[in-house]
Amino acid sequence: MSFVSPALVLLAGTAALIAAPITPVKPVKYKAVIVTKQITDLTGVGGPKQEVGGTATTYFQLEITDSAGGQVLHMVIDSLIPDAASQVPAVVLDSAKGSVYHHFVDAKGQLTEKTITDGGAVASGFASSATQFLPRLKGSLAKGSTWSDTTDVARTIPGGALKVKSVTNYEVLEPGKIGAAFASSQTGAQESPNGTLEIAGTATGTASWLLDADKTIVEFKRKDEAALTITIAVAPAPIPISRVQDITITRLP
Repeated sequence: MSFVSPALVLLAGTAALIAAPITPVKPVKYKAVIVTKQITDLTGVGGPKQEVGGTATTYFQLEITDSAGGQVLHMVIDSLIPDAASQVPAVVLDSAKGSVYHHFVDAKGQLTEKTITDGGAVASGFASSATQFLPRLKGSLAKGSTWSDTTDVARTIPGGALKVKSVTNYEVLEPGKIGAAFASSQTGAQESPNGTLEIAGTATGTASWLLDADKTIVEFKRKDEAALTITIAVAPAPIPISRVQDITITRLP
């Protein structure tokens, strides 16, 4: 019996959410390289430890425009390219190509997701992760400036919903370069063939941004470590999941 939904590989990626607004930009093309390692410990339910992971390269376009009470993030996924060890079927990745997403960010930095075209769970998971590279800017960007930001977001996932609360501490390391450290917690539920999965977890990590003169992001790097616990009525014990993820996003010419 399989207790863990495949969507949890994507779900863990939402553990820390860093929202905008930033300066509106014309459509900008980016390349994202995401390296993930996830371990699901099934020993408590009579199974082995399962390790999945690998490297995926994604090309996407992003446009940010002002809107009443906030900003709209418009994202188009051009392609998702896995490494040779990927366990995601090619047809699933192909279905994500051309997917379009709108994300509205209100004046408090709260982000809501609205799917315009559905590229499946893989595209939805990437679109949610990609929005994490938008820093919540406040006040001066002079060297040494610091500020904190808290987001409390409720969002849907395939077959369920999550509530994610994150606290991010920012510092301007030098003109055009911002660093951050963040911590988050999440709770939620997801339906599976074996019943409802109750989800709880935490994550910590660091991030950095390079900005050009108009505050458009040139490069973003992020690393986080997440720990989730999945509880389901038919399992004799909770199922722990750990994940480490590195993301590098660079602007293309």
